[in-house]
Amino acid sequence: MFPLLLATGFSFKATRTITENALVAMFLVLYTFAYSPGAGVVPFLYSSEIFPQVLREVGMAWASAVCWMGAGILALTVPALIHSLGQTTLLGLFAGLDAFALIMVWLFVPGTERQIATMEEMNYVFGVTTRRHMDYQVNEVAPWCYEHYIRRRKEKDLPPLYRYARLRETINIPNNS
Repeated sequence: MFPLLLATGFSFKATRTITENALVAMFLVLYTFAYSPGAGVVPFLYSSEIFPQVLREVGMAWASAVCWMGAGILALTVPALIHSLGQTTLLGLFAGLDAFALIMVWLFVPGTERQIATMEEMNYVFGVTTRRHMDYQVNEVAPWCYEHYIRRRKEKDLPPLYRYARLRETINIPNNS
């Protein structure tokens, strides 16, 4: 998404007003299409998955409050930032923060998408230390992605971080793989 923010920012540098308006509108619409189904809903979906059933309402309330408070602060500060920095610089700053957030999320936030069937498995995912998760991301996932997607080598499957076999046997869940 940060490339679309950068493109929107640089669209303000177009020399003709009609071209500038068309480019800004096009890149803002593309950014909205990319943001809405992805990062726009992640705080709500992720927080609804990670809290146990007993604490889910409180957790979702805090997640919503923090999200809306951030949106309110942003709405109050952006006009002053546009006035002092300019549109291109401000969108460049937001794009840089977006790229930084992408790296931080990749390093620190455990994924919950892979074959998690029960809350016990969710507890197991969050039982892995952040240091172990970061080590796995840097030393296993990054080299595997480089070999698999950049160099186009058919690498063997990525070794799993979470081992569910013993857990599946304990709680009698059929193995789908």
